[in-house]
Amino acid sequence: MLITLIIILGLCLGSFATCLTYRSKYHYSLLYPHSFCETCQHNLTWWQLIPVLGYVLQKGHCHFCHQKISPFSTYIELGFALLLGSVCYFLPWEIWPNFILTSFWLLCLSLEDWQDTTISLYLLVLGAIGPLTLAPLQLSFTQVVLLGVLLWANWTKKLGYGDTFVILVLGVTLGDQTLASILFIASLAALIYVKYTKQHALPFVPFLSLGYLLSLPVALNWAKF
Repeated sequence: MLITLIIILGLCLGSFATCLTYRSKYHYSLLYPHSFCETCQHNLTWWQLIPVLGYVLQKGHCHFCHQKISPFSTYIELGFALLLGSVCYFLPWEIWPNFILTSFWLLCLSLEDWQDTTISLYLLVLGAIGPLTLAPLQLSFTQVVLLGVLLWANWTKKLGYGDTFVILVLGVTLGDQTLASILFIASLAALIYVKYTKQHALPFVPFLSLGYLLSLPVALNWAKF
């Protein structure tokens, strides 16, 4: 029953993440304007905004102008719901809030970074409040050294301020061992991506998010997170 609720929450959060990043990209308020069709500009009704179901009921086409609706948001909703449901199934329930908030934060940042290679400051900072509040902070000399390296990389334009901030938050909330795993996986995935796309300026937060998910066994030792 709880996992079903988590899956429903994942659908809603996935939908909210795409809405949040879209409105941030075009500098819209969260409250205004009302959600609308990008083709005909007609305001959407409540049932058209239901995650996944709204897309299915409209058969992938706008109810008003009948133009095709991008399935991108629906894929994000489904993917995030399956992610939360499958991971939370194996996690102790007391860890769920931290995992859900951290994953939602990384999802929002990844969507923004992937689409525009930019990150909104308010999403970056406000979204970090959850992980920093719920997780015990783990500071070490290694992280102080890492901070110096990251600041140098940021100063020389080899790493964006958003990437730097995300790495620091993950480091102080998950510890050195998990952060090392995250950075290794993220860097390896980014190198493979660069090799096959020949794209040298790339969004790094999505790769950090991938590293975070694949490093969960390290973070938990399948017992603690």
